Amino acid sequence: MSLRIVIAAVAGCLVLAGCGGSSDEGSSSSSEKTAEPTPAQTETQTPEATKTTSASEEKAQETVCTARSDIKKEISEIKGLSPSISSVGAAKSSLEAIDDDLQKIDSARNDLSGERKQDVQSATNQLESDVKEIQGDLVSGIAGGGLEDTLRSAATKLENSFDDSFSNVGCS
Repeated sequence: MSLRIVIAAVAGCLVLAGCGGSSDEGSSSSSEKTAEPTPAQTETQTPEATKTTSASEEKAQETVCTARSDIKKEISEIKGLSPSISSVGAAKSSLEAIDDDLQKIDSARNDLSGERKQDVQSATNQLESDVKEIQGDLVSGIAGGGLEDTLRSAATKLENSFDDSFSNVGCS
């Protein structure tokens, strides 16, 4: 009987973890308000201003690549979990860390330009959606008593989603 209570409590925690804020909240309004410089403004920019833009884009690229690497590490952690109640907490922590990394990537995205910015936005949106779905699958699977299959399935889905989502977001 107490095992069912623990499983129900863990499932409730996973549901609540999936209820966090979306990276889409407020991000579109700030990008819509950013105006492109006029030709006159572009002509009067100094080399220092150009370097600042390049430096911020390089920093954003570094942030994206670091977070991308962290996400891969968290997926590996989930893949290596043994099917036990303590693994559920570890999976929840890894999913929260992935969500944090996605927030970092989304914040850095605004300093990227062109196709890179679009690729990062698309990858972030897709993986974020899939993480929420996987969190729901975990809750359903654990509540149904299929802990081992649920963890294995979640790890596989997460890995495939990451590979598909971030295939166009390379890091050197």
